[in-house]
Amino acid sequence: MSEQKAKKKKSKVAELEAQNKDYLDKLLRLKAEFDNYKKRILKEQSLHAKYASENVVYQLLPIVDDLERALLAIEGEQEASQIIEGVKLTHKDIKKLLEQHLVAEINPAGEPFDPEEHEAVLTVESAEHDEDCIVQVYQKGYKLDGKVVRPAKVSICKKQ
Repeated sequence: MSEQKAKKKKSKVAELEAQNKDYLDKLLRLKAEFDNYKKRILKEQSLHAKYASENVVYQLLPIVDDLERALLAIEGEQEASQIIEGVKLTHKDIKKLLEQHLVAEINPAGEPFDPEEHEAVLTVESAEHDEDCIVQVYQKGYKLDGKVVRPAKVSICKKQ
């Protein structure tokens, strides 16, 4: 009977070894599939990042065309009022495009100074304004969907 038990144990060991080999094979295949998945996702993300601005560029091209026409009009000595009107319309188109892409102006004249949104480039002594109030905006700032892309450059009031 001992021989029969030994055969059963050998059979069971062989069965377990085969099962173990099968599990190892499945694990290695799964690992390879996961590695391929990671590589594919990284490639897709890289392509997405590379071409993410394609839509914005496409929308900017008509504005560039308008500016080129304005430059040709200047060289052709067209009436100044028509050139000014064209530049105003182009400016309006650019602002509209920025708004469509969630870009908002930071134009804080008269507001309290906020270091998150403003960069103080000058302090002015004045009794007319509140302490740390923005007196003048030298360069507007911009936010992209609430995140400051460029802070507004401002002068702030300090009490005399």
